[in-house]
Amino acid sequence: MKKILILISIFLLTGCYNYQELNNLAIVKGASIDYQNNNYIVNYAISNANQNKNGEFSNKTALLEGKGVTISDAIAEMNLSSPKELYIGHMVVLIVSEEVAKNGINNVADFFFRNPMSKKTFQIIVSKNCEAKDALKILSPLSTFPAENIAKNITSENSSFVVNTTLLSFLKSIKDPGIEPIAPSITIVGNKKSGEKEDNLTSTSIDNYVKIEPLAIFKDDIFIKWADEDFSKGLTILYNQSAAIKITSECPNGNIVFSLNSLKIDKNFKIDNKINFKINIKANTEIEEMSCNYDLKNQNNLKEIEKILVNKIKNILNKTINEIKETKIDSIGLGFYIYQNDYQNFLRIKDNYINHLDVEFEIDPKLLSLENSNEGTVQINE
Repeated sequence: MKKILILISIFLLTGCYNYQELNNLAIVKGASIDYQNNNYIVNYAISNANQNKNGEFSNKTALLEGKGVTISDAIAEMNLSSPKELYIGHMVVLIVSEEVAKNGINNVADFFFRNPMSKKTFQIIVSKNCEAKDALKILSPLSTFPAENIAKNITSENSSFVVNTTLLSFLKSIKDPGIEPIAPSITIVGNKKSGEKEDNLTSTSIDNYVKIEPLAIFKDDIFIKWADEDFSKGLTILYNQSAAIKITSECPNGNIVFSLNSLKIDKNFKIDNKINFKINIKANTEIEEMSCNYDLKNQNNLKEIEKILVNKIKNILNKTINEIKETKIDSIGLGFYIYQNDYQNFLRIKDNYINHLDVEFEIDPKLLSLENSNEGTVQINE
């Protein structure tokens, strides 16, 4: 009986060994890393919730900055100016500048991977035509904290440039054979200085904001180039992480905007003189906008519309494959798919498989919601 009481007492008396009071922590929501004069410039966006005398809370973001020849040195300098312990367990985004990405971000990723407080699920983003720290400062009336606003934009399932690049997935793409990392990118629209002011939080006109740009292409951990819109859209389709992908195509006397959703992608391959890939893509498709004369009750017109969509998607995807062949950078991971499904053949062809790729796409769109306000007929152009 005495032993049982001792055991119960031990469980009751023990607590979390690393428990800390919330008031003693500075909660980091986002981080940025720039590179200037052989030094890393690291900024942490701190979630700073203050309670006024009326008991009301106001949420603000405070930025701390540190500089050093290594990431650790920069963080150590930052700690000297913070009265609280910097806690990155709730970090949602890490923005690296193009300069940092060009030099390779393996050491940056390694620092955050080794940090025991990091959940390693935050988004890695590359800033385009602006410093990373400036992108972290832009306030938005749609979200109190800039870092959270950026994370929501990047992970929005309705964006046509969505690839969910977390720290773990980025490092996995570096490690795994037959695939190279990609990452989202953002830029600043408008005046960055005015975008930092608190007036931006209450403005009815959003003139200064961060905008999602086409994807950043990497070879190992080194940034190589910016993808164009078609390449980015092709990668987004093949990664299949977006709930709705917008496709705009010309039609007689106008344009049609399609929304692809519920994508199902099947791959199979056969290796002989070439590596013959066949990729089947099924999607539910809605017509979001149409400015050309088509009677949607006419089956021949529906077949013509479907043909327009299929040709447009194939054009985008074939451009994506051609880009991979030209750059010799497998951003899709076709090589990794071979590695997973035919390991022995992959060992034989791994050094030059891109040169022998022959990819064929089969597109099966299913048109939904065909009715419109004019009894199935759109007559914009008289």
